[in-house]
Amino acid sequence: MRRVAVAIVLGFALSGCSTTMTSPNEATSINPERVLKYGSKTSEADAHIVVTRDSGAIGSGCLTGFFINGSLVAKFDVRESANFYLPSGQYIFGYGFVKGRGLCAVDRSSTIRERETVLAAGETKRFRLFIDQDSNTDILPVSQK
Repeated sequence: MRRVAVAIVLGFALSGCSTTMTSPNEATSINPERVLKYGSKTSEADAHIVVTRDSGAIGSGCLTGFFINGSLVAKFDVRESANFYLPSGQYIFGYGFVKGRGLCAVDRSSTIRERETVLAAGETKRFRLFIDQDSNTDILPVSQK
């Protein structure tokens, strides 16, 4: 009975939490095999994007996808950061769960949250990938270095 009570309390405690911001300096580098595109600088004029996934229990068992203009470019695990290099221009960045195994096998591609951004040549921008208490994904710019 005591174990059941502890499990219920723990479940309620975790269910009300969203993920916690992780700075790129605290994050581990993403496995290069999961960076599918834009992971290498092709021109000195390229803009530099730093993308970091939050830490936390929500969604931690599943990889999540980072999209640029609708194409999957990387699969992130919890507390991972990656660098991307893009020519200057206007882009739509997206973030959401990607189909995997086990509990992650559900196709949630319709829940990808997208944000527009404009990149200037040589500019560096940072973005946070997070999941709220209702398991909704989102991507937002951050000023933290």
